[in-house]
Amino acid sequence: MSSGSDANGCDENQLKAKAKVMFDKTSDYLSAELNLTLEDYQLLEDMNNATTERYKEMTDVTVNLAQNADQ
Repeated sequence: MSSGSDANGCDENQLKAKAKVMFDKTSDYLSAELNLTLEDYQLLEDMNNATTERYKEMTDVTVNLAQNADQ
């Protein structure tokens, strides 16, 4: 066995290539996870904004009903 090989018979260049593939795939995975999380938070923000608008509309209707009931 040469000094540049490990127990599996891989030389240093093969190990570097495999490590690069591993890090590239890990990077792709983490990027996808972060994008998914970002999309989840965007959806929550959109839902919160829609809910806020709906409650504002219900408040306006309630105020109008209260004013009409007083007349």
